[in-house]
Amino acid sequence: MVYKDNNIKFIKKVDLSKRVFLMEFKILNGDNFIFYPGQFIALDLLSTNGEKIRRSYSISNYDKKEKIIELVITFIENGNGSNFLCSLKEGSVLTAIGPRGNFLFKKENPGRHILVGTGTGIVPYKSMLTEISNFLNDEKNSCILIQGVKFREDIIFREDFEKLSNDKKNFLFKVYLSRENNHEEKKSYESFGYVQDYFKELNLNAKRDTIYLCGNPYMIEDSINILSEINFSKEKIVTEKYFKKK
Repeated sequence: MVYKDNNIKFIKKVDLSKRVFLMEFKILNGDNFIFYPGQFIALDLLSTNGEKIRRSYSISNYDKKEKIIELVITFIENGNGSNFLCSLKEGSVLTAIGPRGNFLFKKENPGRHILVGTGTGIVPYKSMLTEISNFLNDEKNSCILIQGVKFREDIIFREDFEKLSNDKKNFLFKVYLSRENNHEEKKSYESFGYVQDYFKELNLNAKRDTIYLCGNPYMIEDSINILSEINFSKEKIVTEKYFKKK
């Protein structure tokens, strides 16, 4: 596939948590910009040494009418990409390549969809919310979204997922906290541990369920091993890794 280069102009930055922020950009030559919810975009940036680098970021929202995209970035100390973007001035123009990626909502699969995301691996599901909502109009279908973070302060887009949970009785939102003090009182949607801990409670069915895994590659590998043991085929597991295993 040939990806189009687009010029995008930085509009504003919004903090989502202590380490995660959302950046809004306007697509300047967006006639050829075709986005499918779940995809990401690559940006040409500069390192602290002035060298050209390319980094990829998930698109959390696309306003086709206004040609606005929202990207979610995790700040990494001494990280070339996030440091460059943090210092970006409003009105700055970057080159973007894409959108790209095949991490898409498989609405053609009826049944139950289980969407798992750790860290900013939750972002693609934010962009899929309209598709998910339409899918859930058929009450025979259902979705469970499981967000994994270290601490409660790391949860992002909670209000958006809770709203869908309130609107659709066949949508469930869960958060797993891996390092939070488990002596504290937890919210109704919270559990302590790792996202894959929830699998044993779900009565997984390889014929009925479609599983999405996005984020930490160790979580993805562990989850695939669990799912393979109960005969999930590759076609029923959709994955997107956010960084390579060390």
